[in-house]
Amino acid sequence: MWWHMLSRAEQLRADAAAHKAVDLLWFVHGLSFNLIGSPLFRDAVAKIKLAPCYKPCHRTTLSTSHLAARNVDADEFKIKRLEHGKQYGFLITSDGWRNKKRRSYHNFILVADNGPIILNMGGGEPWLLLAMFGHTSITLY
Repeated sequence: MWWHMLSRAEQLRADAAAHKAVDLLWFVHGLSFNLIGSPLFRDAVAKIKLAPCYKPCHRTTLSTSHLAARNVDADEFKIKRLEHGKQYGFLITSDGWRNKKRRSYHNFILVADNGPIILNMGGGEPWLLLAMFGHTSITLY
């Protein structure tokens, strides 16, 4: 599909469909709104536009061979973000997974100057675990 060959109405419909797809990606998966302006996201969109046959890989490919191949590059970006975040005194990160019984677990971690504070939502039952330097932990139910 060549953009310049589409009618103005078709261009507007295609643009609206693209916005809806990106909006739903953000809203359904709870992505940070700041990500939309990220140079990495903008670069990914630009590169995908140049590869019309591009299809996303499977999650296992992304989490294995692609992760291994991009780990050094990703670490460089993470170090820059950690350095930038130090000016605020804390950073927030998260992780999620499923166990063999397909139960979901989500960790939300606040990294403060004096150590990590793990805000954990385990299996839909909220609880808070505070861990300072790995020496002391308190679980609040």
